[in-house]
Amino acid sequence: MCAKDNICKIKDDWNQIGEKMTNADIIIFGAPNYYGTINALAHACLERTFSFRHCEKLLLKDTLGITVTTRRKNIEINPVKDIIEIFMKSNEMNIIGHADCDEYSQCYTCGYGHDCKIGSVFREHGILDEILPCHLPNEVPCQKNTLDSINNIISILKARNVKFKN
Repeated sequence: MCAKDNICKIKDDWNQIGEKMTNADIIIFGAPNYYGTINALAHACLERTFSFRHCEKLLLKDTLGITVTTRRKNIEINPVKDIIEIFMKSNEMNIIGHADCDEYSQCYTCGYGHDCKIGSVFREHGILDEILPCHLPNEVPCQKNTLDSINNIISILKARNVKFKN
């Protein structure tokens, strides 16, 4: 039913979200990596943008797009970034950058991660008596590659004379 006017007819909060997206100059879309793919909530949001693509109109066309994802150490591929970029490209958005940060698995805070042999803590450190601050992934301000990516995106935005609002 959205084909006539590019407005989703399902009565939930999507149209408020969609209106903000279609009025935005930049969409920064971020999602974590769950089991090697995008999480369900983020994927559902991307699917709902289909309502913006009818009657030869692309309501997100030329909107600037930035992707933000988590990454696992020592893994080069990033399927979550790829999924978000597929959505952005299909809406003919202008992707200008990507930033990813080290994953912070729930295994570090579940209460059992120190001696669970199937989780992230074990993969990174082996069995521990307890999880200490030195075992935790670095916070974003201490992730050089992430900061470099963010600074690169800021440089691109400044070169395009994008104004930043407080």
